[in-house]
Order: sequence, then structure tokens, then C-alpha cells
Amino acid sequence: MRDELLTDPIGRALDDLGVTRGRPVVSPATIEHIVRRLAQEAYEAGRHDALTGILTLRQAADELGVDPTHLSRRANTLGLGWKTGTVRLFTREDVARLHR
Repeated sequence: MRDELLTDPIGRALDDLGVTRGRPVVSPATIEHIVRRLAQEAYEAGRHDALTGILTLRQAADELGVDPTHLSRRANTLGLGWKTGTVRLFTREDVARLHR
């Protein structure tokens, strides 16, 4: 998913740099502007991916249709998820493994 989110920004950056059209090399200031824009788009895509891919114990349990206490024990046994204070969090990959 991450690669798909960045395909268009990378393609635009390459177009702007003239790589895909064989244009002459652009100025250092233009290169800096393009790279900064690409870095910002990569950051935003990564942030979105991270924020939408994290579930609380309750959310994961609801998604899997199981009791949160049972899910917590199973996650401990499998070494999945992580605790931040008293909150247990899971990635989408963790939930997929817990579903098996």
C-alpha cells in the first residue's frame, strides 16, 4: 500500500526533473524544491498509513468478534501488539495474524 501511495508523487518528481522527457538538468534550487515536496508527500502518506493502521484492543476485538480479554491473552502468547501505558495497540498485520 505504501508503494502505491508514493508512485504518483515519485512520477511527478521525475517528470519535474526532466528524467522522463530527457530534458537538460534543472537548477539546484528547482531540485531542492522538488525533493522537499516529494519528502512532504512521503511523510503525509506514511503518517496516514500509520494512523489508519493502528487499532486499540477493543477495536481489534470487535473486528475479530472476540472478547478483549481473550484477545489480550492470545496477543501476549504470540508476542503481537504493544502496550503503551495501559493501552494495548495492534497493527493491521497483527490483527490478520490473530485472525488465523
